[in-house]
Amino acid sequence: MTDAIGRSSSSAPPRGRWIRFRLTTLLVLVAACAVGLAMYAQYRRSTTPWQQAGGMIGWSQVAIESRLGPPDESFPVELPDTHGRRIRPAPPGPHRTLIYRALDGTFVVWLSEANGKSECFRSKWAEYGSYY
Repeated sequence: MTDAIGRSSSSAPPRGRWIRFRLTTLLVLVAACAVGLAMYAQYRRSTTPWQQAGGMIGWSQVAIESRLGPPDESFPVELPDTHGRRIRPAPPGPHRTLIYRALDGTFVVWLSEANGKSECFRSKWAEYGSYY
């Protein structure tokens, strides 16, 4: 069967249209890979607020909670840091420990209370798999 122009319905599409289809497909694949790579790079570059802050030693509890939100867990004692070294001793007085959990780890904040204010004297980012 032929149409009005004389093309057969069983014949292959013209070479120009086939090349245009392949180039369009290649362009879409390259664009999809570029978008995926950009999203992955953004994910790897993004950091949590405590990483951007470089730790929170010296921050008040109010400032920490305004930046990070309420903690996932809070303890009215100083929990031991089993995998870490103490660079300096804990200040005297009552202590609290705040724990923030994320998908890739845990952020722990140790607070000391003095003069009615809680202030961070140690903070630590623990990769996923370290437990508190």
